Amino acid sequence: MMRPMWFRMARITPPSLHRRWRNWARWVNGLQTQRSEPQVVFVLSTGRCGTMTLAELAKLSPGVDAHHEPFPTLWHTSAIAARVTLEGNSPGCISEAIRAVFLDSRGDQIAATLSRGLTYFESNHRLTFLAPWIAEQYPNSKFIVMTRHPYPYVTSSLRRQHYAGHVLDDVFLSPTPGSPAHAAWAGWHPAQKAAWQWATTYAHALGIEAALGNRVMRMASESLFAGDADSLSRLFAFLGQPVPILGVDSVLSQKLNRQEERLDCDIPADLRTSVRELVCAMASKLSYGLE
Repeated sequence: MMRPMWFRMARITPPSLHRRWRNWARWVNGLQTQRSEPQVVFVLSTGRCGTMTLAELAKLSPGVDAHHEPFPTLWHTSAIAARVTLEGNSPGCISEAIRAVFLDSRGDQIAATLSRGLTYFESNHRLTFLAPWIAEQYPNSKFIVMTRHPYPYVTSSLRRQHYAGHVLDDVFLSPTPGSPAHAAWAGWHPAQKAAWQWATTYAHALGIEAALGNRVMRMASESLFAGDADSLSRLFAFLGQPVPILGVDSVLSQKLNRQEERLDCDIPADLRTSVRELVCAMASKLSYGLE
């Protein structure tokens, strides 16, 4: 029986319209020839740097099965991996446990995606410290290091109340006992903690980049958000896909997961020198200027 028109129209919501548009874009984009074999690609980052937008762009390609922070999110496993990494100590039983948890949470989905002839793509910053185990488990896996200027990252972290009573503060990155940062940690402002986290996370990500060579691509979120044609070309070439015909401008215009600007979440004036010192060396390596 045909539903009344008002009932059918009530079901057309902004999210459903977006899904219909994305499906249409994927169909049109699928008219292009696929250029590579299926692969497995993960995004490494601090989070709060546009990884949702990156996943939505990847979804435009019919050759890619893209996911942004799928469940389980692996927060606690990531925290253990980070601790093991920062301590420079990786007992065999811990490594096997980390690998087992990752495979239990992602293995079936990855296998199903590859069996369909698609590339598995996941943007999830909790995987950053899991990358060594992922790279070993999937020898042909590839990684995108997604970066963002440290100052906007720190202010975004403050808006989210990271290190300031956030429900996940106990699994956020923190320094190991005996390190200089650990000695100062208790007296640090959340802005200083976020700055340290930014620098430490990207130090690890660049170590992955150095170890894996051409299996890793670095991308600045600022270039991507600006719609830089070269960045888009590099992204889809890395995925082994043509740049989509439709949908790119629509995704970039949505400013996904963007937060409201709040002046009370700016870096406090008396902490700016300290924050600068914490991020300065890594910002230089990532070609970010600090004013």
